[in-house]
Amino acid sequence: MDRFREMTERVKENINEYRFIHTLGVANMALSLAMCYGLDPEKAYMAGLLHDCAKKFPDEERVGFCLAHGIEITDAEQEEPSLLHGKMGAYYAGHDYGVTDPEVLDAIAYHTTGYPGMGTYTILIYIADYLEPNRHAMPNLNELRQLAYRDMDECAYRIARDTVEYLKKQTDKKVDPMTERTYHYFKEMLKHE
Repeated sequence: MDRFREMTERVKENINEYRFIHTLGVANMALSLAMCYGLDPEKAYMAGLLHDCAKKFPDEERVGFCLAHGIEITDAEQEEPSLLHGKMGAYYAGHDYGVTDPEVLDAIAYHTTGYPGMGTYTILIYIADYLEPNRHAMPNLNELRQLAYRDMDECAYRIARDTVEYLKKQTDKKVDPMTERTYHYFKEMLKHE
């Protein structure tokens, strides 16, 4: 537990208060989901705690950081650098926090967009980031929070669908192709029309 206490203090020092409250919400929801599904609670909590550890970087610095550190950048990420915080977070989790577990690093890297065929811990953090208790603005939150404890795949599908629909309605936002692929993957896998 000392390791988590130290990580928590370091995360708190590197992000603003709003982001820290969100981070604790994600970590605790990830822990709760892990216990519900018989997954490793420490692994889930760690991924939740570190998922936004690179949020401190302004968008204009993200592309340069990724290029300097050999982090792959998609065209969508080049256009919308805020999407890079997950991949940067995985880099920091490995290099600054000593995380070596590939499932934790993957969950951090893809918690915003997901990807087709993502692993269980990535799905868990994808869900926890969207549904943590401090979120209020997204539609269907109460229903999705209940669904998260019954069927993670169905919940991930609904989150991806709602995200795509929301972004398509915004005039100033583009849908990231990876988010779109995640939505279609779950739609096909779960045989939704």
